[in-house]
Amino acid sequence: MRNDISLDFKLLQKSHDRSAFDCGDKTLNEYLLKRSGQELRRNIAFPYMMTLKDQSQVMAYYTLSASSVQANKLPTEIAKITRYDYLPAVLIGRLALDKTLHNKGYGQYLLVDALRRISRSKDFAVSLVVVQAKDQKSEDFYKHFGFMELDIKQRMLFIPFKSIKDL
Repeated sequence: MRNDISLDFKLLQKSHDRSAFDCGDKTLNEYLLKRSGQELRRNIAFPYMMTLKDQSQVMAYYTLSASSVQANKLPTEIAKITRYDYLPAVLIGRLALDKTLHNKGYGQYLLVDALRRISRSKDFAVSLVVVQAKDQKSEDFYKHFGFMELDIKQRMLFIPFKSIKDL
């Protein structure tokens, strides 16, 4: 990771400038411009923006929302620790970097901030963090950080909360 920059991660605010953001994926770009504010106001997803300190230009973003995972979809060693049919989870629903930042290590900053934010919360119980990789490259990125396969067809991956609680 780079140590020569000062990044800021904040929940979406009106002052954030999203107009020039382009991650190279039309769906993720449109989400940021057209739907992220609506989903925040409706408590569907909390979009967090990455900017340089004291800047408003959005460089990257991710979303967090509540989710659950069927225990019987998990590996046996994890599923056997619960008597419930579903385990509480947090979904990192979208994670996108402006294409000027691709392959420069900034994705790691974004993911680590999301995982730290989840691990520090004392306001809700969570057993797992879940992501849906959009392609093989994204899947490899998450697996590099310890995520495991949950649903191969949908590219769903997870990491147990105990793996991130000390970040």
